[in-house]
Amino acid sequence: SGGTYEHMAFLDGKTREGYFLDFARRARQALPGSAVMATGGFRSQAMSTQAVQDGSCDIIGVCRPLCLEPALPLRWLARTEAKAEVTPPIMLNIPVFKDLLVPGLGYYWHQRQLHRIAAGLQTERIPTRAVLMRLLLEK
Repeated sequence: SGGTYEHMAFLDGKTREGYFLDFARRARQALPGSAVMATGGFRSQAMSTQAVQDGSCDIIGVCRPLCLEPALPLRWLARTEAKAEVTPPIMLNIPVFKDLLVPGLGYYWHQRQLHRIAAGLQTERIPTRAVLMRLLLEK
């Protein structure tokens, strides 16, 4: 999905939804009759619906939003338009951490939220330095 990349050069510093839709459209053309799923930054019901309705894809993935808000699809099905929560990017100003650990920490932090939900705990809304240090030290 590309979801573990926190510093994607092709975004040119822009935040947008559905950043793999162009690829999904090309996949649809190359593989007629195949189901196509698009992932990558979907946060709003409007954009998610548009991607399916305009034929860009058959289904969208919203993994990271679901890590914080498992009931998001129910809200959208009830036609309650609201953007999914967006996790602030993990920023560490230590060069080796930025290049080697930040992408993995972002992935691991979201995975941790799924474990918290399964254990009946509240999700941690912001990946604070204390939380990140716990992630590094956990087995």
